[in-house]
Amino acid sequence: MKIVVASLGRAHLLDCARELQRQGNNVLFYSATPKKNLVRYGMQKNGYSLLYFALPFYLLRRLFPCSLFLNLYRYVLDILVYCLMPKCDVFIAQSPNFRLSMKKAKRKYNAIAILDRGSSHVRTTNDLCLLYKGKQSSVYYQNFDEKEYYLADYIAVASSFVVETFTINSIPRKKLFLNPYGVSFLEFYPTTCTNEFDFIYVGVWNRRKGCHLIVDAFSDTSLRVLHVGSIEETFPSLPNFMHIDPVPEVHLVDYYKRAKVFLFPSFDDGYGLVLNQAVVCGLPIVCSKHCGGPTLKLMLKNTNFIYVMEDLNKSELVKGGQIALQLTEEQSGIRTYWGIENELKQLTWESYGKRYDDFLSKICK
Repeated sequence: MKIVVASLGRAHLLDCARELQRQGNNVLFYSATPKKNLVRYGMQKNGYSLLYFALPFYLLRRLFPCSLFLNLYRYVLDILVYCLMPKCDVFIAQSPNFRLSMKKAKRKYNAIAILDRGSSHVRTTNDLCLLYKGKQSSVYYQNFDEKEYYLADYIAVASSFVVETFTINSIPRKKLFLNPYGVSFLEFYPTTCTNEFDFIYVGVWNRRKGCHLIVDAFSDTSLRVLHVGSIEETFPSLPNFMHIDPVPEVHLVDYYKRAKVFLFPSFDDGYGLVLNQAVVCGLPIVCSKHCGGPTLKLMLKNTNFIYVMEDLNKSELVKGGQIALQLTEEQSGIRTYWGIENELKQLTWESYGKRYDDFLSKICK
């Protein structure tokens, strides 16, 4: 079938487009990611970079990080996809960026419109902001976001947590397509721990991701914490905390090797691709309920290598950390999750693409 996929940047939708193409579909991928990324991640054929046309608006967004220029940037990319998009059977659009293009696909081409939602329902996102003292979205943005939920024929999500946020906000379960993300088994693989750090967290260091819980839990201990990623909140100047600036994804495995346990106490996360990376590298995980951790745990036969925090607080993070560290004492040599080797195959991007292709074959009938 003919499929058009639209995304602001690479995100996971480039992997989605590549895998749907490998399943035998005719796929076009539009985004503002550089052409070299399209080539690197396997979409050199039928992958189109809009960065050149959108560059002035991209620079404005970077220089002046406010909602006005972000919305302008989104609008420009939407217009570009609207003008370039050919007739298709399915249009997959990253939320909340391509409303005009979605309307064209539905009304002009009678295509099935799928909204790819990488985070929770906007109302839940706003509610959870109160827990970590984050900034809530404006009423305008909330209304803008919600209109796409009803415009789309289906909404693709990656975790049971996100499914729940939509159903409690009156979106029918039958409209939601649950498909957990994949991971590259070439870039990530079982590792041998060097024991330099007890814990590692990969991603943006901010309150939404629970950075303050990590500080509260381990700042007064001798346990060593490694962070790899960008910083939005103050990083502690403590001898047992170490920060590394963002590195290319292909180099992350070198940092997973240095730590025993992976932490992900996020207050609100649609999935967390880093969870899959940590699993494949063999690290036990301590995570919140508000991410892909619970979904991943069920996929892997309810493995005890993934500890899901009952509550988002210091004591639960400490408890989970202690349990995970005990598990690492039984790991030696190359680290794996015992007894679930076959289940790990579900985490490949190929499996993700096969689940997506099966879903499209079903709904297109």
